[in-house]
Amino acid sequence: MNANSIVEEMLSLHPNLFSMDFKNNKDALSKLIVLSPHLRNQVAGRITRVNKRKGQKPFLKREHGTEEPRRSRR
Repeated sequence: MNANSIVEEMLSLHPNLFSMDFKNNKDALSKLIVLSPHLRNQVAGRITRVNKRKGQKPFLKREHGTEEPRRSRR
């Protein structure tokens, strides 16, 4: 198993267990599954990143033609 598949599995099985805090996610992973320290940190970091992205406001695209004109280069 690679880190991405572990992340998907952990988030699908335990969605409420993980948060936006790396240390808490690392501790939760240690209680759930036995991984090498390197892989555990990778998975905890990726779970943290996924949760932070979920917590952000969605990116709003500007309507076409409403962008500011670009400044000319010298």
